[in-house]
Amino acid sequence: MQPVTQTRRVGVIAPAVGTLFAFRGRQYRVTAWACTSARPQRDPSDPDSWLDVLLHDVATEREGKRHRFCLRPEATHVIGAGVAGCLAAIREIKVVGMADWSVRQLQGATRAAEERGRAGRLIL
Repeated sequence: MQPVTQTRRVGVIAPAVGTLFAFRGRQYRVTAWACTSARPQRDPSDPDSWLDVLLHDVATEREGKRHRFCLRPEATHVIGAGVAGCLAAIREIKVVGMADWSVRQLQGATRAAEERGRAGRLIL
């Protein structure tokens, strides 16, 4: 099976939650979506905005960039669960199947990923 290559606004579409994929010789299951995070600007009218800047600055860089959770249409990366976890660029994965989950399990996991995506928190 070929890596995901369906076209969309940024070139590829992120696989659905529950999708099994191969990445760097291991297999994972999509649990969430991610994209790069721009450095927030400090807002002088918001005394707490320095915290957003600080968290961004200390977040772990992957591929020279910082990432945040996002919704599926924005995604350039997927979060994978397996023996360990991974953050993988969509263009670098190979879809190999789907988790053997019930519709209810898939819906619940998708809702959880969408909630993380809407919150847009940094991946530390």
